[in-house]
Amino acid sequence: MEKYLRLADLLLELEMILRKVDLWEMEEPSAQDLTSQEPFCIDTMSFLQWLKFILMPTFKNMIESHAGLPVQCNITPMAEESFSMGSVQGSDSAAIIHVIQSIDNLLSTGKK
Repeated sequence: MEKYLRLADLLLELEMILRKVDLWEMEEPSAQDLTSQEPFCIDTMSFLQWLKFILMPTFKNMIESHAGLPVQCNITPMAEESFSMGSVQGSDSAAIIHVIQSIDNLLSTGKK
């Protein structure tokens, strides 16, 4: 149960950072975009869209239903790659990456 609560806290923290740096409000992907089979839906949406419209709702649903959480999570490299291209810079990207790394650690190793 503690892992679910910690994940919920991290998702809330991620949302708060994205709102603070004006990256929360974005165009919602089309239904077709959401059906991408590529990792991170890289062919149909930005990494930030993927975070908001795919990853976060999926994890929230898992928390609410107490579904099994992934035992391996490795989102940080994609975040670093995405932000290295200039979509988010400086301390804003560092804060977002820090939360994503915390999610990776929580789900991959059980760290709190």
